[in-house]
Amino acid sequence: MGKSTSLGKVEVVLTKPNGERIEVEVGENDMVYIDVEAGEQCTMNKAQRWAELTDERRQQASQFIKSIQQDLEGLLAC
Repeated sequence: MGKSTSLGKVEVVLTKPNGERIEVEVGENDMVYIDVEAGEQCTMNKAQRWAELTDERRQQASQFIKSIQQDLEGLLAC
């Protein structure tokens, strides 16, 4: 049986100072989507099953998403 994420559906969009836009989505279908746009053009588009990520990448992604969720919850509690 493949490894799955317990993160539910999560979307994170980051716009860098140079205007580059990075969107990361973990779908409830256990897919990870990454889109990068510069200007009006897509410069990278990747989709991969959560179970196909290496253990290290899966751990990094989980930690990143959980830390953002916790930080936002803390900000909203103020």
